[in-house]
Amino acid sequence: MERKPGLLNRKWVRIGLYAVSALLFASGLFLLAREYILFPDPDFVMPETPAPTLAPTPTPTPVADSTPQPTPSPTPYVRPIPVRISFIAAKQSCEVFPGGVLENGQMEVIDRADAATWLENVSGYLRPAPGEEGNAIIAGHKSKDGVAGTFKVLWDVQIGDAVVIDYEDGTQQWFYIHSIDRYPYQDVPASVMSADAESPQLTLITCIGEWDSDGGTSSERLVAVCKPEPVETEAPAAAQ
Repeated sequence: MERKPGLLNRKWVRIGLYAVSALLFASGLFLLAREYILFPDPDFVMPETPAPTLAPTPTPTPVADSTPQPTPSPTPYVRPIPVRISFIAAKQSCEVFPGGVLENGQMEVIDRADAATWLENVSGYLRPAPGEEGNAIIAGHKSKDGVAGTFKVLWDVQIGDAVVIDYEDGTQQWFYIHSIDRYPYQDVPASVMSADAESPQLTLITCIGEWDSDGGTSSERLVAVCKPEPVETEAPAAAQ
């Protein structure tokens, strides 16, 4: 029995519509997924593990010399400028750019999902850089323009996870997460943003929680405090 041309045409039209619908559905899933899923970072390079600190070798007492010695010139201090941050457990990294404070008093954060901002100055006053004495602050988006931000990794970090800062001069500094806290965005303690700290400290900040339409931002802030010293773990109790 010979099929009519019209039936064949309608069949291929249906197939085409199904294919287009499937393509649109897959595209929608991809667009939705990329806002909530942080895909593998093609630029991530595993930093070298810092060498263990060795006990200093005793220096022999020098024999007194009556010859006058020239006074060495002091080495000028070079401020460390962070240019990249890497999250070792998540194998994610992104560029870091300096920033300040906006007119509304909020910290300026670069308008990119794949970058973060170091709070370099406030009203002309320099803030600590990561590794300097005091509290250095770096903030990044959880998502931006429908794309998951690199700082979304903070949602899944654990105490003790390593964070590495690359500096402009090619050096690196390892930090370790010592605390993780969540605060309502309107009630973040002043100590989080303060430049003061008893020792070098790196504070990482991103958004978390439900969207607050009144405030035009997420309802909470996730704050991870990092220090250069690894987290001390307690030895397991001996079996009785």
